[in-house]
Amino acid sequence: MPSLPSNSVIVGDLNFDLNPENDTDNPTLDYMRIMSVNGFYNIIETATRFGNSKTSLLDHIFVKNLAMDIRSCTVDTDILADHLPVIGSIAIPNFKHSHHAGHISITKLDREQLYEKINDTENWQGVLTSHDPDEAFDNFTTTMQSLINESSCTVSKKQNKKLNFKKPWMTRKIFRLITQRENCRKKIFDDPFNGKLLKHYTKLKNLAAEAVKKAKVDYFKHKFEVVKSNPNEKWTLINRILNRNVAKSSVPSCLETDTCKFSLPKEISECFNEFFCKHRNRACWEITQN
Repeated sequence: MPSLPSNSVIVGDLNFDLNPENDTDNPTLDYMRIMSVNGFYNIIETATRFGNSKTSLLDHIFVKNLAMDIRSCTVDTDILADHLPVIGSIAIPNFKHSHHAGHISITKLDREQLYEKINDTENWQGVLTSHDPDEAFDNFTTTMQSLINESSCTVSKKQNKKLNFKKPWMTRKIFRLITQRENCRKKIFDDPFNGKLLKHYTKLKNLAAEAVKKAKVDYFKHKFEVVKSNPNEKWTLINRILNRNVAKSSVPSCLETDTCKFSLPKEISECFNEFFCKHRNRACWEITQN
């Protein structure tokens, strides 16, 4: 599981009851611990099976990337099976079709329109009226794909220029994550008592901090490998990491006295030497007199 990519999704009827109202056995605790350690969390929060004595949450959708825009729900029907169907909607980047003259053609999904079509029960009659599970499943996938196509359109956009980040460790993924975090923070100002929004912001903030930390470590680790044989470059890199502004010492280009002006390095050094020797002799004479 650690090798799974960050956008992984695990779905299934896994027979581990995650309903917090029920007692949790040791296998379920081990299951939850394994998923949590590997960065997965469940987005189905309501019961999916209703028995005679208790309700259970046995059908799960686990996601790994907290930054993904995810919406989930259960379908309230008992016609097909004794478990409620679960649905997870994940926003994915628009698929690029073609490039021409600085423009790209992309397929854009109108999610609000899709949600309206999904909530319209008339679109699901072929599923709800079928008593054959295989036929109902085929009708479901066909209907779902048809609703997605009806809610999609192709648009042309100007191709974005390459972003130039001030921070050398910054990536598009981190930039996108920080943007989502800041947008969520602005929404909190308008709705400060929205617990779900606060929870989502905390997850985005922690994820952004973790991503930035890892990016910095990877970047500077690579830099150290490059300059490890050069002590000067290595210390320059260390000072840069510690944000030290090391002022470079410079030799004056000229030295002017009461009688003349010196510009050659040798003349300047001899002038300094003469000055300190003269004052040293005077200090020694004053000490002897006292």
